[in-house]
Amino acid sequence: MNTRTVTPADALTLAKREESHFFDRKALAVKPRKIEKIAVAFSNADGGEFIIGIADDKDQPDPNSRWQGAKDIEDLNAHLQSLFNLDPPLDLRFEILRCENYPRYCLLVRVEKSSKVCKTSEDVVYVRYGAQSLRSKITSGYSS
Repeated sequence: MNTRTVTPADALTLAKREESHFFDRKALAVKPRKIEKIAVAFSNADGGEFIIGIADDKDQPDPNSRWQGAKDIEDLNAHLQSLFNLDPPLDLRFEILRCENYPRYCLLVRVEKSSKVCKTSEDVVYVRYGAQSLRSKITSGYSS
């Protein structure tokens, strides 16, 4: 497992980074199904990355208080398991991030663009448009 310690400045940069076509951030409480949606949407678009454990701007206006990751690395297992159970499998890499100033772990996931149409475990196709993951008109039963 790849664990990396980031500087307080890097942690703050991630907490302030604007969500976009290529980046998203979610609080630790995000459901694994929502993570599937984001990952699939990136895979079906141009690729991108998202981080779990950093609160959204609307939930925590102060960037210095947004790093709210997992107490233990094992608390991120459900998120990883949901990503690795997708079929077709996504081309992704992940890192567990920690920062001395913030005693919790965040999960950074990088998803590559796929040559296949990817779908969630609920057989739904999403595509990333701007800073949102939208349901595609391609529906279940699609075979690539």
